[in-house]
Amino acid sequence: MLTCGLVGLPGSGKSTLFALLTGLHDVPPPGGSVEGRRVAVVPDRRLDLLAEHFRPKKTTHVQLEFVDIPGLMPGERSRTVHFLDAVRATDALVLVLRGFAHGPGGPGGQGADPLVELDTLEAELILADLAMVETRIERSGATAAVERVRDHLGEGRPFSDLALGPDERDALAHTSFLSAKPVVWVLNVAEGDLSPAPPAGTTGPVAGLKRAAQARGVPMVVVSAELEREIAGLGPDDAATFLADLGLGEPGTARLARAVYGSLGLISFFTTQGSEVRAWTVRRGTRVKEAAGKIHSDMERGFIRAEVISFDDYAAVAAGLAETGRPDAGRGPSSPGNRILVAAREKALVRLEGRDYEVRDGDIVSIRFNV
Repeated sequence: MLTCGLVGLPGSGKSTLFALLTGLHDVPPPGGSVEGRRVAVVPDRRLDLLAEHFRPKKTTHVQLEFVDIPGLMPGERSRTVHFLDAVRATDALVLVLRGFAHGPGGPGGQGADPLVELDTLEAELILADLAMVETRIERSGATAAVERVRDHLGEGRPFSDLALGPDERDALAHTSFLSAKPVVWVLNVAEGDLSPAPPAGTTGPVAGLKRAAQARGVPMVVVSAELEREIAGLGPDDAATFLADLGLGEPGTARLARAVYGSLGLISFFTTQGSEVRAWTVRRGTRVKEAAGKIHSDMERGFIRAEVISFDDYAAVAAGLAETGRPDAGRGPSSPGNRILVAAREKALVRLEGRDYEVRDGDIVSIRFNV
């Protein structure tokens, strides 16, 4: 299972978000810390709809492991070392930045400025990478690729911003750079500053960080840990009403989990056979024969063909049947989901694909195999 670390300066709200993401009952108070690791479900409305239609005994979402990394305290060497060691053990990072004015200040006691906090967090990762490169040069000498990386990092720029050629990538293939990890930026704002779409041209922390994220191609999520804490204490119906009143379709933690999933280059495909409806994780570009092995090794070994329908096509057929007013049926072969698949086959929307087909996000897949 892939691991994502939540990092931030003290008072950023990262521990609160960690607790809410992973379903901890005891959400830490403002300024509190959890510093642990737990598994979180990645919400997917597509899977929820399939479960509603197929009525399985079990529904399985994809999961990610999240780690609450100790807060970074610039200038405290021992704590910085602990911070960097924890970062090294992750596959991706969520940088939690403050977008509210109250509470503890930023570095040096300043008021919260998310761009300053971003620079502080990234600087620690870049400096750690630079120290590693310089040590490598001292021990093994400098190659053209290593010198290029050193110069780039020395300018205060993360490794992820460096365009490398194939030969350079091969030369650095066994070197792990902290500033190369996939990242998601989270701006934690006060409840009153949360809106689904800030007006164009506005200033302030949301607009400034959003411009920086767009310029660098980094996923960004705006949340209010204060609001998420309130939502966590409500029942499902009350939470849905509360979110609707704010013009939000779902909690920010759900959007964050999906953003992390996407930043890792992961996609989901679905299976609906038997008593379980399930989402499976593969990397973008995975061929269907390899994806079949995720379900069971026999399916990959004896792969013949895959029946595939995109979720969008499935949902369109389902919507058309709903308009006809046909009554729902029961479970298994007589479930609404199987009736929808029958109708989709009649429209030639269910395709037979060979072993080299690249699975797409949202594909509903049934594997034909023989062993």
